[in-house]
Amino acid sequence: MFPLEEVKQEAQSLKSELFEIYKDLHQHPESSWEEFRTSKIVEDYLRTLGLEVKTNIGYTGVVGVLDTGKPGKTLLLRADMDALLMDDLCGLPYQSENPGVCHSCGHDSHVAMLLGAAKILCTHKDAFSGRIKFAFQACEENTFNKDIRKKVADAGYVGRPEAGLGGARAMVQDGILEDVDACMAIHVAAEIPIGTIKIRKDRACASTDFFEITLIGKGGHGSAPHLVIDPVPAMAELVQAIHMLPTREINALETTVFHIGEIHTPGSTASSVADRVVIKGGFRAFHDKTRAILSRRIKELTYRTAEAWRCSVEYEFHTGYSPTINDAELSAKVANSCTKILGMKNVFYTEAPSLTAEDFSEFSRLRPSVYMNLGVAVGEDYPILHNPRFHVSAEALPIGVEVHVQNALDYLNS
Repeated sequence: MFPLEEVKQEAQSLKSELFEIYKDLHQHPESSWEEFRTSKIVEDYLRTLGLEVKTNIGYTGVVGVLDTGKPGKTLLLRADMDALLMDDLCGLPYQSENPGVCHSCGHDSHVAMLLGAAKILCTHKDAFSGRIKFAFQACEENTFNKDIRKKVADAGYVGRPEAGLGGARAMVQDGILEDVDACMAIHVAAEIPIGTIKIRKDRACASTDFFEITLIGKGGHGSAPHLVIDPVPAMAELVQAIHMLPTREINALETTVFHIGEIHTPGSTASSVADRVVIKGGFRAFHDKTRAILSRRIKELTYRTAEAWRCSVEYEFHTGYSPTINDAELSAKVANSCTKILGMKNVFYTEAPSLTAEDFSEFSRLRPSVYMNLGVAVGEDYPILHNPRFHVSAEALPIGVEVHVQNALDYLNS
């Protein structure tokens, strides 16, 4: 047996060690499919624990295997490793040294937490049966960089028609789920306070698909719009039409959202009629039928609106991740395990869906899985995920370790 108080004590004893790892990773972030330094740090740490270590799983991913030597189930615990392409403005001594790359989604903390859990579980492998796979995954954030995507494709990794290629899919392709009975993952959350956790009964994350539309007109002087073809009115109509789609073509009881995050007229000025307009956005849903309807209708609206305004079109559609659906029975058990660690009032078990997206869906569609959100907010107005000032405090790391360890113990001993 491994008493609960010992789990807490050992996790807390690792706080300084794990925070040093976290700071190092935060200071040296690496973007999707380029996590070479990070994966080497993970590999070296896992080897010091005496684990069987497999590298280049899912391109730059690393897996450590803990085998108790006793028959039982196999549990996969996942941490993602990649950072976002944005500047780090946290202003801390360990701010990113890589311009334009930032751990503003907290994956550096995920790595530190799972390493800490691996250390404790290795020390106490007599307290449970079966096996644990500690999976450190590349490319959760994904990338549209064509050169990088070509390298990954040339290495033999391909997505599914319903889901773009991310690190989880690549790990599945390399056989990581062979003999795995269940999967679990923690993702930090800045909308709930440190010391709390949110677990969704089933709809943990939505799908995410992206489009890039270029409406091409014929630019010219702003004083003579009759001599040119202005793509801006076409853009205005198209944006409105796209935003109307969920209200008129999707069942109102379904959860769907659009986001158009970028509109610009490359090379134009205030006194000109733009030559072209670029629109970048996406949408999120929970059903593949809904995704298919929206992707078809966006393309139809684009070409027909462009034609009405005498514009031509360049259209790109990027299939993103499928919805992440928690196993209802397992999520209830995980909520119970987390209650042991955090107390009932600090565990939010809910049926309310989240519209974030995750390629953990590639695990959850194949094995019973639970994706959970660990609170890291300290005080008021804490920077949310994808904010360039986002960071994780040292106090949150051992809590994540405790959650991983208790979940593993309860699942493998059940």
